[in-house]
Amino acid sequence: MRIRVYGTLLFLLFSIVPAEAAMTIDAYYVAKKSNDSKWFKGYIGGIGQGISITNASLKIDKKPVIFCLPDDKIFDADDYIELIDDYLDKNSDKLEHDYQINMVLLLALKEAFPCSGSLKKRGLSN
Repeated sequence: MRIRVYGTLLFLLFSIVPAEAAMTIDAYYVAKKSNDSKWFKGYIGGIGQGISITNASLKIDKKPVIFCLPDDKIFDADDYIELIDDYLDKNSDKLEHDYQINMVLLLALKEAFPCSGSLKKRGLSN
């Protein structure tokens, strides 16, 4: 019985996340409906943190940033999920279902938090 349960869990894991560990839009919807919200939120939160750290690194290096988050908000997995969902609702007709969810989140952040043209906001001024 345990082998059957573990086999089923392994099958679900590998069917949700492709071998290269990039979650597609289709896999996102499947994972979001799964009972393993801790794993799902950890995965999405990790993507969001990675993107945000990369953006902050650009700012530190005085290079143009991709998006400008508000200074008074700390983002968590739920915030990233909401951004993804909103972006998919508005743009689902433009995206293929095998499009990677990390790119969707990047586009969602860029759309939701655009930077003005000022050098300071773009990370190019002291």
